Amino acid sequence: MRRILVLSFTLIAVALGAVHGAAQRRGHSAKLISRQRAESIARKQASGQVLSRELEREHGKLVYSFDIRNGQGTITEVLVDARTGRVISVKEESAQQEAQEKAKEQSTRRRRGETTKRR
Repeated sequence: MRRILVLSFTLIAVALGAVHGAAQRRGHSAKLISRQRAESIARKQASGQVLSRELEREHGKLVYSFDIRNGQGTITEVLVDARTGRVISVKEESAQQEAQEKAKEQSTRRRRGETTKRR
């Protein structure tokens, strides 16, 4: 279980770096808030352990997505606009819903030909 978490965090970090790097190459870096600032905003919406953090495109917008697990095991997904810092959505997900969402994202990335480097 611990290996899975470590691998998951590693993959997320690599993906976050790739998306952020792409944003920088397109000249967006000066327009984005920092991941740390976005996480601070997200933590005000849900308390607990941050399981994942990603910079991704949702409905045409760059957003920081945070999955936060509370003490009861419920996962809250918080989306923060990467440019304005505005909270876009806060929704609770079960572990099963979270796994389905991750599988769908991976499928979409494979179809697009996106790859994630593994360490």
